[in-house]
Amino acid sequence: MIRDVRMARHWNCTYYYTGRRCKNGHLSPRFTSNKACVACETIRRTVLTPEAREHLSEKQRQYDQARKDKKREYARLWYRKNKERLKTRRQAHPNYKRRMRSANEQYRKAKRNAYIYTHDIEIQRRIDEIYDRMRELNDAGGDFVVDHIIPIQNPLCCGLHVPWNLSVITRKANSVKGNDFDPDHSFLNGMEGGDSAAANGNLLERKKTRSKPGS
Repeated sequence: MIRDVRMARHWNCTYYYTGRRCKNGHLSPRFTSNKACVACETIRRTVLTPEAREHLSEKQRQYDQARKDKKREYARLWYRKNKERLKTRRQAHPNYKRRMRSANEQYRKAKRNAYIYTHDIEIQRRIDEIYDRMRELNDAGGDFVVDHIIPIQNPLCCGLHVPWNLSVITRKANSVKGNDFDPDHSFLNGMEGGDSAAANGNLLERKKTRSKPGS
Protein backbone atom coordinates (compact mmCIF):
# COMPACT_ATOMS: atom_id res chain seq x y z
CA MET A 1 0.00 0.00 0.00
CA ILE A 2 1.14 3.55 -0.74
CA ARG A 3 2.77 5.18 2.28
CA ASP A 4 2.67 8.84 1.25
CA VAL A 5 -0.52 10.92 1.14
CA ARG A 6 0.66 13.02 -1.80
CA MET A 7 1.36 9.91 -3.86
CA ALA A 8 -2.01 8.46 -2.83
CA ARG A 9 -3.77 11.62 -4.02
CA HIS A 10 -1.80 11.53 -7.26
CA TRP A 11 -3.02 7.99 -7.96
CA ASN A 12 -6.57 8.66 -6.66
CA CYS A 13 -6.23 6.03 -3.92
CA THR A 14 -8.82 5.90 -1.15
CA TYR A 15 -6.33 4.83 1.53
CA TYR A 16 -2.65 5.05 2.33
CA TYR A 17 -0.59 3.48 5.11
CA THR A 18 2.06 5.32 7.11
CA GLY A 19 3.18 2.42 9.29
CA ARG A 20 2.75 4.59 12.41
CA ARG A 21 0.07 4.41 15.08
CA CYS A 22 -2.62 7.07 15.34
CA LYS A 23 -3.21 9.12 18.51
CA ASN A 24 -5.52 6.35 19.78
CA GLY A 25 -2.93 3.64 19.20
CA HIS A 26 -4.42 2.07 16.06
CA LEU A 27 -2.03 0.66 13.47
CA SER A 28 -4.43 1.21 10.59
CA PRO A 29 -4.55 2.76 7.10
CA ARG A 30 -5.52 6.42 6.75
CA PHE A 31 -8.08 8.04 4.49
CA THR A 32 -6.46 10.00 1.68
CA SER A 33 -9.20 12.62 1.76
CA ASN A 34 -8.74 13.79 5.38
CA LYS A 35 -5.83 11.70 6.74
CA ALA A 36 -8.14 10.20 9.38
CA CYS A 37 -7.49 6.77 10.86
CA VAL A 38 -9.79 4.14 9.34
CA ALA A 39 -10.15 2.28 12.67
CA CYS A 40 -11.03 5.48 14.55
CA GLU A 41 -13.66 6.42 11.97
CA THR A 42 -15.16 2.94 12.10
CA ILE A 43 -15.47 3.08 15.89
CA ARG A 44 -16.88 6.62 15.79
CA ARG A 45 -19.61 5.67 13.32
CA THR A 46 -20.72 2.65 15.34
CA VAL A 47 -21.70 4.88 18.30
CA LEU A 48 -23.48 7.60 16.31
CA THR A 49 -26.99 8.71 17.20
CA PRO A 50 -29.69 8.10 14.57
CA GLU A 51 -29.70 11.81 13.70
CA ALA A 52 -25.94 11.90 13.21
CA ARG A 53 -26.06 8.70 11.17
CA GLU A 54 -28.72 10.19 8.88
CA HIS A 55 -26.64 13.38 8.55
CA LEU A 56 -23.62 11.35 7.44
CA SER A 57 -25.73 9.35 5.01
CA GLU A 58 -27.09 12.55 3.47
CA LYS A 59 -23.58 13.97 3.08
CA GLN A 60 -22.49 10.74 1.39
CA ARG A 61 -25.46 10.86 -1.00
CA GLN A 62 -24.64 14.46 -1.94
CA TYR A 63 -20.99 13.55 -2.45
CA ASP A 64 -21.86 10.59 -4.67
CA GLN A 65 -24.30 12.68 -6.67
CA ALA A 66 -21.71 15.40 -7.24
CA ARG A 67 -19.19 12.84 -8.51
CA LYS A 68 -21.68 10.82 -10.54
CA ASP A 69 -20.65 12.07 -13.99
CA LYS A 70 -16.96 11.95 -13.10
CA LYS A 71 -17.22 8.36 -11.87
CA ARG A 72 -19.16 7.34 -14.99
CA GLU A 73 -16.54 8.89 -17.28
CA TYR A 74 -13.71 7.25 -15.34
CA ALA A 75 -15.42 3.86 -15.56
CA ARG A 76 -15.95 4.32 -19.29
CA LEU A 77 -12.30 5.21 -19.91
CA TRP A 78 -11.09 2.36 -17.70
CA TYR A 79 -13.26 -0.12 -19.61
CA ARG A 80 -11.94 1.08 -22.97
CA LYS A 81 -8.38 0.76 -21.73
CA ASN A 82 -8.89 -2.74 -20.31
CA LYS A 83 -11.49 -4.07 -22.75
CA GLU A 84 -9.30 -6.72 -24.33
CA ARG A 85 -7.91 -7.88 -20.99
CA LEU A 86 -11.41 -8.25 -19.56
CA LYS A 87 -12.54 -10.12 -22.67
CA THR A 88 -9.62 -12.53 -22.38
CA ARG A 89 -10.34 -13.07 -18.68
CA ARG A 90 -14.01 -13.82 -19.35
CA GLN A 91 -13.16 -16.27 -22.13
CA ALA A 92 -10.67 -18.05 -19.89
CA HIS A 93 -13.40 -18.79 -17.33
CA PRO A 94 -14.24 -22.53 -17.36
CA ASN A 95 -17.98 -21.81 -17.62
CA TYR A 96 -17.70 -19.10 -20.31
CA LYS A 97 -18.80 -21.21 -23.28
CA ARG A 98 -21.61 -22.84 -21.32
CA ARG A 99 -22.95 -19.48 -20.13
CA MET A 100 -22.76 -18.01 -23.64
CA ARG A 101 -24.62 -21.00 -25.12
CA SER A 102 -27.26 -20.69 -22.40
CA ALA A 103 -27.71 -16.93 -22.96
CA ASN A 104 -27.92 -17.35 -26.75
CA GLU A 105 -30.45 -20.18 -26.41
CA GLN A 106 -32.59 -18.08 -24.06
CA TYR A 107 -32.58 -15.21 -26.57
CA ARG A 108 -33.45 -17.51 -29.49
CA LYS A 109 -36.28 -19.04 -27.47
CA ALA A 110 -37.65 -15.60 -26.53
CA LYS A 111 -37.41 -14.51 -30.18
CA ARG A 112 -39.31 -17.62 -31.34
CA ASN A 113 -42.04 -16.98 -28.77
CA ALA A 114 -42.27 -13.33 -29.85
CA TYR A 115 -42.54 -14.22 -33.56
CA ILE A 116 -46.29 -14.82 -33.89
CA TYR A 117 -46.69 -14.03 -37.63
CA THR A 118 -44.71 -17.00 -38.88
CA HIS A 119 -46.96 -17.64 -41.89
CA ASP A 120 -47.69 -14.03 -42.86
CA ILE A 121 -45.67 -13.29 -46.02
CA GLU A 122 -46.25 -9.50 -45.87
CA ILE A 123 -45.04 -9.27 -42.25
CA GLN A 124 -41.95 -11.32 -43.11
CA ARG A 125 -41.23 -9.05 -46.09
CA ARG A 126 -41.34 -5.93 -43.90
CA ILE A 127 -39.05 -7.57 -41.33
CA ASP A 128 -36.59 -8.50 -44.07
CA GLU A 129 -36.61 -4.90 -45.32
CA ILE A 130 -35.60 -3.66 -41.86
CA TYR A 131 -32.72 -6.12 -41.69
CA ASP A 132 -31.70 -5.23 -45.26
CA ARG A 133 -31.59 -1.54 -44.28
CA MET A 134 -29.35 -2.42 -41.33
CA ARG A 135 -26.96 -4.33 -43.63
CA GLU A 136 -26.83 -1.41 -46.08
CA LEU A 137 -25.89 0.99 -43.29
CA ASN A 138 -23.20 -1.40 -42.03
CA ASP A 139 -21.82 -1.87 -45.56
CA ALA A 140 -21.51 1.93 -45.77
CA GLY A 141 -19.22 1.91 -42.72
CA GLY A 142 -21.76 2.19 -39.91
CA ASP A 143 -22.25 0.01 -36.86
CA PHE A 144 -25.99 -0.64 -36.60
CA VAL A 145 -28.20 -3.37 -35.18
CA VAL A 146 -31.91 -4.16 -35.20
CA ASP A 147 -33.45 -3.39 -31.81
CA HIS A 148 -36.76 -4.44 -30.27
CA ILE A 149 -38.39 -1.23 -29.01
CA ILE A 150 -40.37 -3.17 -26.42
CA PRO A 151 -37.76 -5.77 -25.40
CA ILE A 152 -38.53 -9.46 -25.79
CA GLN A 153 -36.60 -10.22 -22.59
CA ASN A 154 -37.82 -7.96 -19.81
CA PRO A 155 -39.17 -8.77 -16.32
CA LEU A 156 -42.16 -6.43 -16.77
CA CYS A 157 -43.17 -6.80 -20.41
CA CYS A 158 -42.55 -8.86 -23.53
CA GLY A 159 -42.47 -7.31 -26.98
CA LEU A 160 -43.10 -9.05 -30.30
CA HIS A 161 -40.82 -9.70 -33.25
CA VAL A 162 -42.91 -7.61 -35.64
CA PRO A 163 -42.03 -4.70 -37.96
CA TRP A 164 -43.65 -2.03 -35.79
CA ASN A 165 -41.57 -3.16 -32.80
CA LEU A 166 -38.25 -3.10 -34.67
CA SER A 167 -35.92 -0.16 -35.21
CA VAL A 168 -32.44 0.23 -36.68
CA ILE A 169 -30.18 1.97 -34.16
CA THR A 170 -26.47 2.17 -33.51
CA ARG A 171 -24.77 -0.59 -31.56
CA LYS A 172 -23.82 1.95 -28.88
CA ALA A 173 -27.44 3.06 -28.44
CA ASN A 174 -28.51 -0.58 -28.27
CA SER A 175 -25.93 -1.27 -25.56
CA VAL A 176 -27.13 1.73 -23.55
CA LYS A 177 -30.77 0.65 -23.89
CA GLY A 178 -30.15 -3.03 -23.08
CA ASN A 179 -33.47 -4.71 -22.32
CA ASP A 180 -34.91 -1.60 -20.65
CA PHE A 181 -38.48 -0.63 -21.42
CA ASP A 182 -38.73 2.90 -22.85
CA PRO A 183 -42.24 4.35 -22.25
CA ASP A 184 -41.24 7.63 -23.93
CA HIS A 185 -40.72 6.05 -27.35
CA SER A 186 -42.75 7.74 -30.10
CA PHE A 187 -44.08 4.36 -31.22
CA LEU A 188 -45.87 4.02 -27.87
CA ASN A 189 -47.35 7.52 -28.08
CA GLY A 190 -49.20 7.05 -31.36
CA MET A 191 -46.55 8.70 -33.52
CA GLU A 192 -44.53 7.27 -36.40
CA GLY A 193 -43.89 3.51 -36.48
CA GLY A 194 -41.07 1.79 -34.70
CA ASP A 195 -39.15 0.92 -37.87
CA SER A 196 -38.63 4.61 -38.74
CA ALA A 197 -35.47 6.62 -38.23
CA ALA A 198 -37.37 9.42 -36.49
CA ALA A 199 -38.62 7.05 -33.85
CA ASN A 200 -35.20 6.27 -32.40
CA GLY A 201 -33.05 9.32 -33.08
CA ASN A 202 -32.93 10.54 -29.48
CA LEU A 203 -32.57 7.23 -27.63
CA LEU A 204 -29.31 8.15 -25.92
CA GLU A 205 -30.65 11.56 -24.90
CA ARG A 206 -33.82 10.04 -23.40
CA LYS A 207 -31.72 7.51 -21.48
CA LYS A 208 -29.62 10.32 -19.99
CA THR A 209 -32.74 12.34 -19.10
CA ARG A 210 -34.37 9.44 -17.28
CA SER A 211 -31.17 8.84 -15.29
CA LYS A 212 -31.16 12.39 -13.88
CA PRO A 213 -32.51 12.82 -10.34
CA GLY A 214 -36.06 14.07 -10.16
CA SER A 215 -36.88 13.08 -13.74
